Amino acid sequence: MSTLILTLLLSAVSPAHADDTMGAANALASGRFEAIAEQLKLSATQRASVSDAVYQANAAKIDIEARSEKGRLEVKHLLAAATLDEKAVLKATDTLSAAEADLRKNRVQLVIAVRKALTPEQWQALVAIRQEHKAARRAERDEDEDE
Repeated sequence: MSTLILTLLLSAVSPAHADDTMGAANALASGRFEAIAEQLKLSATQRASVSDAVYQANAAKIDIEARSEKGRLEVKHLLAAATLDEKAVLKATDTLSAAEADLRKNRVQLVIAVRKALTPEQWQALVAIRQEHKAARRAERDEDEDE
């Protein structure tokens, strides 16, 4: 998810930390919301704010992913045509690129909304939870590879 747009929006954050930051918001967007909310001691207002942000981001994501998939399909269709229409292919590629950029923006907007809802301490705790989860998954993969 480290792209130019993400890098620009999170320029104060190192690339490795940017992944943890994005993952932190995604952790709250996952099915682990209640457990993490308890760990972070989120107030009812914070829970509602984060829950609403997650809902809004996921609802928008459905439409954006559909645009992206249609864009991919259009590019493939145009490239497979008997006669190549370069302008149409480039226009379809621009449309696809815009949809993919919108997907990244959507996730960044979720991170911003979650971060705004949390105190700095809760945010740091959430990033730490994400790092721990990532390390545990990595360890599980390493174990599976050793077997």
